[in-house]
Amino acid sequence: MSLDDLVDILMRIDCKSYKNYKRLLGIRFTINGCTAFFTKIQSDPYAPPSVLEIKIPYKKHRINELRTPVLDFISRIMFSVSRKYSSKRGTGNSGYIGIPRPSPCILYRSSAEARGSTLILRTYIGLPARGRRILGKIAAEMLREYLPVILEEICGLKNKYKTLLERHIEVYDDYYFLRNWLRENNFISFIANGSILPRRSSRSDKPLPGATPFMVSDAFAEEIELPSGKIVKGLAIQSGVTIITGGGFHGKTTLLNSIIEGIYPHIPGDGREYVVTLPEAVYVKAEDGRIINGVDISIFINNLPSPTNTRRFRTLNASGSTSMAASISEALEAGMNIVLFDEDTAATNLLYKDKFMDDIIPEEPITPLTSLCKSMKNTGISIIGVMSASSSMIPCSDKIIVMRRYKPYVLMTQHIRIEPSFYPTKNIDFKKPLVRKICLHGSSALKLRARHDRIILKSKEQNYDLLIDNPRIVEKGQINYAVKIIAKLIREKTCRDVPSLIRYIDEIIKSGFNKISKILTPDLTYLYPFDVLWMMNRLPLPWRPS
Repeated sequence: MSLDDLVDILMRIDCKSYKNYKRLLGIRFTINGCTAFFTKIQSDPYAPPSVLEIKIPYKKHRINELRTPVLDFISRIMFSVSRKYSSKRGTGNSGYIGIPRPSPCILYRSSAEARGSTLILRTYIGLPARGRRILGKIAAEMLREYLPVILEEICGLKNKYKTLLERHIEVYDDYYFLRNWLRENNFISFIANGSILPRRSSRSDKPLPGATPFMVSDAFAEEIELPSGKIVKGLAIQSGVTIITGGGFHGKTTLLNSIIEGIYPHIPGDGREYVVTLPEAVYVKAEDGRIINGVDISIFINNLPSPTNTRRFRTLNASGSTSMAASISEALEAGMNIVLFDEDTAATNLLYKDKFMDDIIPEEPITPLTSLCKSMKNTGISIIGVMSASSSMIPCSDKIIVMRRYKPYVLMTQHIRIEPSFYPTKNIDFKKPLVRKICLHGSSALKLRARHDRIILKSKEQNYDLLIDNPRIVEKGQINYAVKIIAKLIREKTCRDVPSLIRYIDEIIKSGFNKISKILTPDLTYLYPFDVLWMMNRLPLPWRPS
């Protein structure tokens, strides 16, 4: 069937009830040598839009390698073109065309996927209606206007966007070269000189105009030649303990946020193209009220006056200190060995305790991080922390980054004379937490779905509306994908220890989007296996830690 034949069907169902759009489901039609079909038809104009899938063979797109940077670039072209053709054409979502806005990170998405040499595009189409009466003529105009243009843009990609695409691929390849360089040289993060770290606002991903570029002195800069031929210089943070300090509003938190978001490559022009961090980095904070499911927090919190077992700690309403302790333990049991924190969002009593308070509270069940950091470092755990209210972690640190007017000044701890009173009152041997075995059991009463930046979980007892607040999550599509993976794990009644569960989630992700859903929407985005577990740890799932 051709596009003209599909248009004929739309004209025949014009002004009929909305359910007649269902006739389009699965009908394959050709346009300019490509095949398109609707995989999902919305139930009414107010429902989430219908999904159109387009298959472009190699002879049309002529792209030799459909790698992640190429597919990411294609998704951005789709988003840009779709915005021009998307407009209100009736009731509800009528007339909407498009995909979710991509973040500045170069990621694999379901909006542009490779199946062998075939390129698959997916887009939302809001089939138009007035009330519940089909606007068939307008639907035909939408498809006739949009489809030839999007196909022309994608099939002409190598010529029309040649320079931009090459730069996109170059930045991606340089990023992974830098990541490998970090591993080989015992570093955990790199921030290139000239990087623009500040964003326009807390709601914007765009770089702040006129921002002071990141620049470290040559004495503390590493110089690296990249595959692109570019030579970058910048600050490399070694494994161990690094403290970021400085006055308020001088760029400490901005630097920390850039470090954690460096687990993904960024697009050219973002300002953070050469900010690279190993993916084992986890940002931990106080999360009052979060759920904890049988986590071993005994190294941080033990000998409570109540008979609570902190080796298998459970609660539906954690305090700041217990939530942060659980976050660290959950990260370590999953093999994540780089811990980031900011004292502004941390539980202060889990960070440090001075000698005076130690004297008047001898039966304190909380062991602060300052008493453990030296031993943690010796067991291969790295820490990057923002601290300006206390010097208690300085003695166990290797490097201090002092931010002054957004510029970093590096101090090596061994060159600093530290007063004995600054040292932690105790140095405790760190023991890694017990590893949980998580056994999920299926529940027909359980429903998960993503809404905006939240996961909604409904059960017979109550509804949970849980805000996802993880700087490793950069797109709503990652939450959508995680929800589908978690639902799959529940259906399968998965029962594995945490390291095995991480490996299994990794297998699911690597096997492709089609392994978790028969009907794919264009709003799924790659994420790391740990981030699926991160969400699971905060949901009241039907599981039995053992």
